[in-house]
This record gives sequence, structure tokens and C-alpha cells, in this order.
Amino acid sequence: MGVALVRIVLVLAALGISGVIAFMVATRIREMAVRIALGATRTRVVGLMLYDVVKLVVPGVIFGLLVSVALIHMSSSLALGVVEPLAYLVAVAIAVFVALLAGLPSARRAASVEPMVAMRSE
Repeated sequence: MGVALVRIVLVLAALGISGVIAFMVATRIREMAVRIALGATRTRVVGLMLYDVVKLVVPGVIFGLLVSVALIHMSSSLALGVVEPLAYLVAVAIAVFVALLAGLPSARRAASVEPMVAMRSE
């Protein structure tokens, strides 16, 4: 039951992040077109969009870590072990990886913008 719940949460998080990044790309098409027209490589544009994904995810991860640490330390029935910091690091790594994976299609879409088409559309 626990593994299925974790999978559902990760899928829902990925869908939410994907939607936010897709909206961000749609609102920044002209900016990406200008960057590409001025010589930015497709790799640079994808990197820029994925950097924005990380900037969006890090505050949520930090907040989640703080809440989880507070809840665990408030509960006296749980025994704190040596594996706890490792579990936190694995959870952070999984959350950031899922966010980057969810943002990758939109980032690639931003990198494939044709500058002249994007400039004419507005």
C-alpha cells in the first residue's frame, strides 16, 4: 500500500510540475525566440528552462524537509535512527529528479522554437 501511494504522489507531482513548466514556456516563447536568434544554443535554452524548474522545486523541497523534521521530532513514538539523514537525501534527490524529468518535454519544446515564427505570432 505504501509504495503505491508514493507512486501516485510522484505522478501527481510530476503532472503539476509539467503543467506549470508548460505554462511558463508558453508565456516565454518570445524570450526564447530572441535568445535563439541572438545565438543561444538549444542546449543552453534547455539548461535555462531546467534551471528554472530547479528554482521552482527547491523552496518546496526545503519546506517539506523542515515540516518532516519537525513532525518526526515532535513524535516521541518514532525511534530516530542513523538511516534518517540518508532517507532525507534520497527523498530530495527523487523529488528533484522527478521535477527535472517532468520539465524536460517543455524545456525541449522551448528550445525548438523558430525565432521568426515566434516573433511574427505576436
